[in-house]
Amino acid sequence: MRDGAQHVVTGVIADVTGDTATATANVLAWLRRDNVPGGRLWHNGGAYEFELRRVGGRWRISRLVARATWIEGNIGVFAQ
Repeated sequence: MRDGAQHVVTGVIADVTGDTATATANVLAWLRRDNVPGGRLWHNGGAYEFELRRVGGRWRISRLVARATWIEGNIGVFAQ
């Protein structure tokens, strides 16, 4: 297998007011990297909090906060 990352985002709830919005979502994330001492996998779960703005008719993320609820694995994978 190759090194890689995957984020699964579910349960998005958005509140739109004109050209701004806030949203929350659940997230699960995996990061895999071979040849890292201590193991090749790091993963976590938690929530994203978004602030968005509509610019030129398109929605853009203006702020993103990631709040981890749990973390497992080798943090060295993330640090590489």
